[in-house]
Amino acid sequence: MEDQLKVWNRSVNGIGRFTMIVAIILCFMPFVYLSVAHGIQLPLNAVIQGTILVWAAFAVAYIVEPVSYFPALGAAGTYMSFFAGSIGQMRVPASRVAKDVAGVEDGTHEADLVAICGIAGSIYLSTAMITLTAIAGTVILSILPKAVLGAITAYVLPAIFGAVVAMFSKGRFKVGIPILLFALLLNVFFKFGFVPQLVKNLGMLICVVVGVYIARIMYKKGIAK
Repeated sequence: MEDQLKVWNRSVNGIGRFTMIVAIILCFMPFVYLSVAHGIQLPLNAVIQGTILVWAAFAVAYIVEPVSYFPALGAAGTYMSFFAGSIGQMRVPASRVAKDVAGVEDGTHEADLVAICGIAGSIYLSTAMITLTAIAGTVILSILPKAVLGAITAYVLPAIFGAVVAMFSKGRFKVGIPILLFALLLNVFFKFGFVPQLVKNLGMLICVVVGVYIARIMYKKGIAK
């Protein structure tokens, strides 16, 4: 079994790293095409400035998100999810639902395999739906009232995260409630500027670490299983 796991992990990491490198290279292809086919050259200082701005905005997320999502996605699921995107909105919920339907325990090899199937299914479905939406989306949005568009913009993302919290708390309300209360309290501190910007950038990681600590304490005291 251990030999099989070594082969599996080696294959996952090998394929995952290769696809990530290919994705990074492909990100630059539009600029290469504009330069070669149309002779459009971007100023070097604009490229450097844009790169610095992106790094400054997402540097913390590059570290926090993989650590935060890895327990729910597993190694292969992490590669797949970061390649496809929409991790918190689609990949994590798909992984959670697949595990619940299959009745497997988190942290087991069976759970990792089930998570992979759920994530793969969500990627195929989302790709198909995104393609259809890209074709028909402009027409649909053009006929919707402004009030509806405003409601979609304001409430869709919170509704998705609320659904994720509900799925993860299913059958674990004793653990989920105090963690949710801590997250809400932390958000209040963020909103009113009681904490520095660096702490705001680490908000997700703080919730994950504190959540694990709360769950461990409640488990040791026999409050939750």
